[in-house]
Amino acid sequence: SPDGKWIISASNDSTVRLWDIDGNPIGQPWRGHKYWVNSAAFNPDGKLIASGSFDGTVRLWCCGWEEWLQVCCNRLHYHPIFQNPENGSDLEIAHQTCQKYVWNLMRSIP
Repeated sequence: SPDGKWIISASNDSTVRLWDIDGNPIGQPWRGHKYWVNSAAFNPDGKLIASGSFDGTVRLWCCGWEEWLQVCCNRLHYHPIFQNPENGSDLEIAHQTCQKYVWNLMRSIP
């Protein structure tokens, strides 16, 4: 990545994957190509990744922390235990974070 903190890989299992510089995977692989992914590159600000595949497609992937937070919050949004977290719990802190940075922003978008 432009900041030297992340590595992107393209794979013959049709996935694109983000890694830290120590070789640890970050999140789950991105799936969307139907055949081998033979190239992947960061854009200059490091927030987008372009990948090309032998299936004849090019895909763009978002990879900033804001995008990861949105994915995580959206997956938790309808979980029953997340609707009424206990005061002071880690769950409540996570709920407040999603409210502040994702859900309230989504509601204000026309």
